[in-house]
Amino acid sequence: MNEKTLKSLNEFLIALNNDERIIELKKKEENLSSKEVEELSRKMNLASSLYEEDLSRYGFSSPLSIENRKKLHKAKLELDSNENVKEYMQSYLKVKELYSKIDEIIFSSFRNKDKYKC
Repeated sequence: MNEKTLKSLNEFLIALNNDERIIELKKKEENLSSKEVEELSRKMNLASSLYEEDLSRYGFSSPLSIENRKKLHKAKLELDSNENVKEYMQSYLKVKELYSKIDEIIFSSFRNKDKYKC
């Protein structure tokens, strides 16, 4: 890579790191380390593990799998309903949209499938 390209990429990285959406996401991410969010996340991960284990052992329709699927759904809902998690997800979606636009600008010309047929 030549010097000019590296300089341009570095400037782009600086601009990204100073984008208000990225800054907001980083702030919201810090709030995810609260004890409440960590406990809800741990609870959901445990419910997920139990459900996956029951699913592989007993199948989708077994009473135990159904019960643990409900517990997993409840744990996920509790986590997703937490204010810190909701705020993080809103910020995350803004950044995801930004990255999608960047991806489209940079790589769209490479996605023309007919262009590179062998």
